[in-house]
Amino acid sequence: TGDRFGGRLWYQPTNFSVGSYSAHTVCGDSNQLYSWGSNIYGELGFKSWRSQDVPIKVEGMSDIYYYSAGYVAGAVKRDMSGWVWGRDFEEPTHVIDDAIYLDAGIRAVTFIKKDGTVWSVGINYKGTFGNGEYSGNYKTPSKMRNITNAVRVANGYLTTLILLRNGKVMVCGSNQNNGLVSTSYPHVLTPREIPGLTNIIAIAATKYCHLALNQEGEVFVWGYGPENNDRTLRKVPGLQNIVAISARSDGNHFMALDSSGNCYAWGDNNHGQVGRAIFGKVVEPGIVAEGVIDILAGESFSYIVKRDWSLWASGRSNNGSIWLSNLNRRRYVFVPINPYWSALKICEPRYADFSNYSEDSIALCEGDSLFVGQKYQHTTGTYVDTFANRFGFDSLVVSSLNVISHVQDSIAYKVCEFDTVYHLNKAYWQGGIFYDTVYDNHGCPSSMH
Repeated sequence: TGDRFGGRLWYQPTNFSVGSYSAHTVCGDSNQLYSWGSNIYGELGFKSWRSQDVPIKVEGMSDIYYYSAGYVAGAVKRDMSGWVWGRDFEEPTHVIDDAIYLDAGIRAVTFIKKDGTVWSVGINYKGTFGNGEYSGNYKTPSKMRNITNAVRVANGYLTTLILLRNGKVMVCGSNQNNGLVSTSYPHVLTPREIPGLTNIIAIAATKYCHLALNQEGEVFVWGYGPENNDRTLRKVPGLQNIVAISARSDGNHFMALDSSGNCYAWGDNNHGQVGRAIFGKVVEPGIVAEGVIDILAGESFSYIVKRDWSLWASGRSNNGSIWLSNLNRRRYVFVPINPYWSALKICEPRYADFSNYSEDSIALCEGDSLFVGQKYQHTTGTYVDTFANRFGFDSLVVSSLNVISHVQDSIAYKVCEFDTVYHLNKAYWQGGIFYDTVYDNHGCPSSMH
């Protein structure tokens, strides 16, 4: 998120991720990928297609920079090589170079290259590849037309969303459930802009519905979603100061995280995936957990990571177990699961390290200024700076600036004739007014007489 896309403010993804029915993490200095849960489409990354109750090491998938899973899966390594597995790919297969981002869906994996172009591999279902074709099965990546400045992509069931560096959102695919925000086109084979969306920094897609998060922390929805009237673009009520959103391409629920660490969820809850003790559809967002730093929406379940780095889950597995140390059964509220259990042989939750994140507290003397938040600042506040690396993503530094006010103070002494008084290690024996400057432990001056 250091490139200012994918999240706001302090949000940064952790090393855990989820697919439709699977879960994944990256561990150790070698950035080794581990997978568990359902493997009915080969999404765990090994040939037997046998589902797993405990994490397994994905052979050949070390040095991982970014990864994503749906019914198929993919990864980008630190050498910027892109890999896919699942469905037609029995094991991880190198398919592209110069990749910096990807999103895996139901039938395909979509990559973004360093030059901002978009490429997809797998099944082009109803024009979702945006390459001008309505269908096709591609073993090598196919280039999307007319896109040269993409920063994020999101795979839905019938559509592909593309977030551009200028904050606009494009879409291609089928309009069966109004994912194109228009009734004029039954399908779009090359990307078209979604009207009404500006300053967008994150996108997400479920099976038939879509979310977009803007710079102000507002969330917009369109398509066939929790409410039947979501077929036109609208702002989601009850959500403010959102820092991250999450959804899965074959799921039917959304998650959102606000700046105070409150986790909201809504949508289909027939498996407990929303994390509320309500069976069926949850129409509007509600708080399901507090003190949260990461949200991970699957299809039939959800993970969250809390501030104490504990991992929690709600919902159910579908072949294999997503519950790690817990019994494999459905739950309608979030319960803790233990990735620290030695038998699991995986690491604890931590921030993903494809961008560096740090927080600084800085004291600034009144009248001085400091270059943070992309310009010179002289008032108390929180400011964000980013520093680019070779992937096009940045290190993220959040600075809390506290301006120390200049203080003027006075002190009076009565001195008898021929006596001496000492103040600030100076001797005084005559009447008068004397001026001096004192400094606090931050080095800020105050006047005294």
